[in-house]
Amino acid sequence: MKIIASASFILSILLLTLISGCASSPSALPDASNIRNILTGRNQKLMAALSKKDAAELAGFFTEDATWILPNATTYRGRAAIERGAQAIFDSIDSL
Repeated sequence: MKIIASASFILSILLLTLISGCASSPSALPDASNIRNILTGRNQKLMAALSKKDAAELAGFFTEDATWILPNATTYRGRAAIERGAQAIFDSIDSL
């Protein structure tokens, strides 16, 4: 009987641990205002890079191993290729 009671007790503790681990505390929730501010700032930097036709800054938004696929299926792999592709696009248009 002791073994069954011990096993039941251990299972109860494990269950409570799992439940408490899954519970969200207010401090664990993301701050929507902070996220909005970060995204707004990144968007402003992106728009500035496009306005300046700054291919290096634009490429900086991508990881080193990124792949950029344009709507016409032109594909650039890696940040250096993305920068060259962006520069080619900027050179081919008068304004954005």
